[in-house]
Amino acid sequence: RIRDVPVACGDIVALTDGRSARRATREGTLMSTAPVDRTVSEGGDKSGSVSRWRVGLVALAVAAGAVTLDQVTKAVAETVLASGPAHVGILHLRLVANRGILLGLIELPTWLLTLVVLAVVAVAVRAVWRRDTYESIVFALLSGGAVGNLLDRYLQRPGFPPNAVVDWLSFGGMTFNLADVFIVTAVFLLVGQESREQTTVVGVGNAPRG
Repeated sequence: RIRDVPVACGDIVALTDGRSARRATREGTLMSTAPVDRTVSEGGDKSGSVSRWRVGLVALAVAAGAVTLDQVTKAVAETVLASGPAHVGILHLRLVANRGILLGLIELPTWLLTLVVLAVVAVAVRAVWRRDTYESIVFALLSGGAVGNLLDRYLQRPGFPPNAVVDWLSFGGMTFNLADVFIVTAVFLLVGQESREQTTVVGVGNAPRG
């Protein structure tokens, strides 16, 4: 004999909801374990790699151009100014052997300067990896100037003492070269960028809230 079991409407609804929930859970699990189409992600990685390569090539061109221009002008200055100083407008051109840095105020061993230059190059590579075009170019310019002066310390130039940098531009009581110009320009660009970022942050912080 089959007994009639009274079932309330609420129990039926609860039972139905429970089955639906379990079915949804199973479907969600199957979807999560299904193979994912990686076309979009691979395309994004490829685009990022191309962009990184472009930034890297631009930075390499800037650094190589800075080193080349610095070394060529030093070679020309050694030839032209061998007979004595010269004047070009407001510039006084003369050969000076500089063994220090910061306009000859500080003297550091060549091995320590090499480590400093390598650190600057590492920062430039990091900027390229982050695909930061502005910082990549600025640090490439800084690296080019630093490498240009470092090469002077390893190259034995006729008439110059060992571990000396060739300075040939003189203005306002300071004697320098194009590598120094590149370094100073890069530093000013970095400081200017930092100042603009600080100003932007302060402006956003002081903006009225709606």
